[in-house]
Amino acid sequence: MGLTRFPHGVSSFGIPVYGGGIGPIGMGVGNIKYMVTAKASTNLYYKKLNEAGIPDNEIFTTLATAFAATTASQNDVVAATPGAYDETAELAWNKAQTHLVGLGGPNTNGDWSEPNVVIYTDSTDVASVITVTGANCQFWNATVSNYGDNTACLTAFTLNKYGCYFNNMTFQGMMTAGSDGVVAAAALYIDGDGMYPVFDDCTIGQNVWGTREGALSGVLRFTNTAGTGPQNGRF
Repeated sequence: MGLTRFPHGVSSFGIPVYGGGIGPIGMGVGNIKYMVTAKASTNLYYKKLNEAGIPDNEIFTTLATAFAATTASQNDVVAATPGAYDETAELAWNKAQTHLVGLGGPNTNGDWSEPNVVIYTDSTDVASVITVTGANCQFWNATVSNYGDNTACLTAFTLNKYGCYFNNMTFQGMMTAGSDGVVAAAALYIDGDGMYPVFDDCTIGQNVWGTREGALSGVLRFTNTAGTGPQNGRF
């Protein structure tokens, strides 16, 4: 049996669950895929999900595997319980109307060593932790960090599709000496098709890692500024 959904909303893992929806996604929500840092009895979030009757095949330990289980264009949600999730490869978020909701508290300024809900990499060959090419996706209450110590580790997050929404997200790039001196490095990339995004209460960049290199890297980079971009958007 799945999660009970009450008509007027109850609190679950720190975010409201409404009738037919989880948190901000609202009515018409699709399937919910849960993330925990470990499938072990010592992980209290995993234990809680088991007690609530969530099937084990709906619970995952990485964002990549949770996202792979979603279906495009039906408002599927990846719900991440608190912890640090180490991704070893760039994730292509390529399914329209799929969403990520962090189930921690409202402060997302911690990094992977002091996590609330943190999606990060320390691999040296990941250019962008998440690259969005799916339209009309939502991202809530999480931190995305690229901690790879290499010039190839350019950004935490790349947005390359229209209509996406971000609320209470933190983007952390340029966290090591290997990346913070690279001209093209940033915390957030907005590419040519990343049109009219909306960012509410988000933090772009960080000031606790590495040394900024003069006039080189910046926290926000528009990768298409020749005629067609950037287009609209709200910060």
